[in-house]
Amino acid sequence: VPFVPYTPKATHTVQPKETLYSISKMYGMTIAELKQLNNITTDGVQIGQKLMVNAQSAAVAANPTNLAAAAAPTNVNTPATNPY
Repeated sequence: VPFVPYTPKATHTVQPKETLYSISKMYGMTIAELKQLNNITTDGVQIGQKLMVNAQSAAVAANPTNLAAAAAPTNVNTPATNPY
């Protein structure tokens, strides 16, 4: 059994239309890591099911605008305009 480098300090409650794939992408994990961390042996999840997730990515998933703000350039060099 490979070591999973996540310390689960956050949980995710499965919502309608969510899949292991969509949840894994939301938290920056692979499907295999998500399944192993939660002892899931099937390929499906149930609405309302609580899953342990990567705690570091949970904050970003809860507030995705933080990720967009962090990724946005803060110093954009624009060419000087010719005043003539």
